[in-house]
Amino acid sequence: HVDSGEPDQTTINFGRLRADRQTMPGLADILNRIMDRPVVNETGLSGTYDILLHWSPEAHDGSMAGMKIGMARDSGHEVKLPPMEGPNLITAVQQQLGLRLDAKRLPVEILVVDHAEKVPVEN
Repeated sequence: HVDSGEPDQTTINFGRLRADRQTMPGLADILNRIMDRPVVNETGLSGTYDILLHWSPEAHDGSMAGMKIGMARDSGHEVKLPPMEGPNLITAVQQQLGLRLDAKRLPVEILVVDHAEKVPVEN
């Protein structure tokens, strides 16, 4: 394929992430969606990277899969998982990508809608 400089399609499956030609801000955004919490790129790295990451989702590990497992178990449902071996998500990021996820408190911009009105639309 012709290298457009744009990231290729990213695929995220249960415990597997593949992202070709991804930037570090792009990876932070992907991890933000997987973990359902803010992830900020502070690596200072530029350029693009081919990323392949495998981990074992665990109940309440911060990943969306782990949170769903935890919520199902907390509500008394049995959860059958496919056989998986590997580290948790945070350990996988460090071992497989050489990046460390540190918990920090940072200012976050929040947009608050305090009022909304229905506006008539002409037919």
